Amino acid sequence: MASMSNHEGSSKKMRKILKKVDRISSLPDSLLVHILSFLPTIDAVGTSILSSRWKHLWACVPTLDFDVNLPFGEPYSDMNFVDRVLFNHELSCIQKFRLNCIEENDLSRVYTWISVAINRGVQELEIVINQGEWDFRCPLSLFTCPTLVVLKLGFLVSLSTVPRSVHFKSLKVLHVSFNFPDNGLMQNLFWNCPVLEDLLIEGLVHSYDELSFDLSTRAPLKRCKLDLGSNQVDATSKYISNEIVINSPGLECLTLHEDYLPCYVLENLTSLVKADVDVGHCCIKTKSTEQHADRVLVLLRKLCSVKYLSLGARTMGALDYAVDNKLLLFTNLIRLELVVHNCYGWKRLLHLLNSMPNLVRLVLDKFKNCEDNASEDFNFVEQEVVPCCLLMHLQEIGFNFFQGLSDELKLTEYFLRNAKVLHTMKIYTFDLEEKQEREFHEKVLMFPRGSITCQVLFDKILEQPR
Repeated sequence: MASMSNHEGSSKKMRKILKKVDRISSLPDSLLVHILSFLPTIDAVGTSILSSRWKHLWACVPTLDFDVNLPFGEPYSDMNFVDRVLFNHELSCIQKFRLNCIEENDLSRVYTWISVAINRGVQELEIVINQGEWDFRCPLSLFTCPTLVVLKLGFLVSLSTVPRSVHFKSLKVLHVSFNFPDNGLMQNLFWNCPVLEDLLIEGLVHSYDELSFDLSTRAPLKRCKLDLGSNQVDATSKYISNEIVINSPGLECLTLHEDYLPCYVLENLTSLVKADVDVGHCCIKTKSTEQHADRVLVLLRKLCSVKYLSLGARTMGALDYAVDNKLLLFTNLIRLELVVHNCYGWKRLLHLLNSMPNLVRLVLDKFKNCEDNASEDFNFVEQEVVPCCLLMHLQEIGFNFFQGLSDELKLTEYFLRNAKVLHTMKIYTFDLEEKQEREFHEKVLMFPRGSITCQVLFDKILEQPR
């Protein structure tokens, strides 16, 4: 019933618009169809009652977008609506088919809908199924579909085995999200994609799994993102044998987000420009072995050619426990973004900056994330040796989520005093009362500055930190 009321509400709104601006109806069919392609399908179909001119336009829309909330058997079932749309849709080719199953639905019907989209030469297919412990088997024809350019699969159900005969000859974008994927399933999916440019793999990993990916590819892969969480972050020893191999000479952007810190084998990343690394939460949680934490440094050495680098709180925390101090020079790096918590992750800050001689812009997000309100010792900023980038190249600094604490004042004073060519320091404060805000500003503005052209700017962040 909710679906029908939404349908009627959308139709009323459309009638009001047409009464006020009748020029819409005078537009050519091709343009009206293009406009309708940006609407959810239920709203596009709803325009059919506006006038005879609009009655069949929705059937020519090349984009089908469904949110299936009401299961089969319910009044005005969303599943019945999808059936009717596919039966009456007039195009032999579907450009984009999106399906989001939120409630418990008949998965055999979902199988049929995907098959229909494949048979009609779908180019972009996005399927999200969120139904607990149910098992789902995709049509085999999906894995050899010659027309697919974009494939996005988000399965919070158990996905049955992906066949070995996968071949996506036209696929450029592959985004997959699974809970507890196995090696064979994931490997088969992206192994035979000769023109793949954008790969995203995300999911939750079992603590007892030995999960290894080999992302070596001859495809012109430009963007790769791994976002893997663990269901037991303190079971560090069980992940020691896990390995992720990436060998892709054309890769430009690499994102690695995970909790369990496997062994990374990165080779031939000669085109890499940007890297976002947030790995190793297990090292913070358990203060695990130095050998395990040293994997962060091994990983960072393979990224030393990038121009833009982001290091998350998990990475900065893992560096606290690493024993190996050897970092190669990041000679190309011009922008560094860090996320650091108040009670860990600070020990290697100056060590990192020493390895980045040409750094131009530094952004630091400081989050409070300790139950005991502990704060790390900031005496490291009193070291006599100042990183080369502060003396010669660092022009912009951004500090986010500052709360007027003493360690923040120490850090601010250090950079203002030692950054000799600094143009701008912008400080975003969070959760400060007006008096505290004013006092913090006054203290910062009194600090001596190594650069006579440096401006200090303040602003507020109103929303909660991530």
